[in-house]
Amino acid sequence: MEDIPGYNNKQDFILRAMNIIAGDVRDVEKLNADVVLLERRISNVEVFGYTFWRWAENHDTSFDEASSSIDKAITAINRHKTPELVIRRCENCGKRLQDSTVFGYKCIYCGHDMIENPYGDN
Repeated sequence: MEDIPGYNNKQDFILRAMNIIAGDVRDVEKLNADVVLLERRISNVEVFGYTFWRWAENHDTSFDEASSSIDKAITAINRHKTPELVIRRCENCGKRLQDSTVFGYKCIYCGHDMIENPYGDN
């Protein structure tokens, strides 16, 4: 059997393929963790929504009053989530960062982890 073009020998090819597969497994594990986090957040929203409507029923709150309260809450939250048009750079090596978590970044060049305040510098 001939060697694979671009590789010194079959073992190098197999090692490279195993590294690619291991990277794919890590990506799947990260996506799975993200799904678990999203499921938890959805569950929290469902509990909050149910609790809010039960509270509104017990306090003779009209649908319009309840909707207005929700709109005010969404507006207050969105003030803190305005997209920023900035290029984030690693504090350690100065290279451009890619988003890696909800409130954090991990430099793909040097591995430095950074946490961002989700509500800005206020």
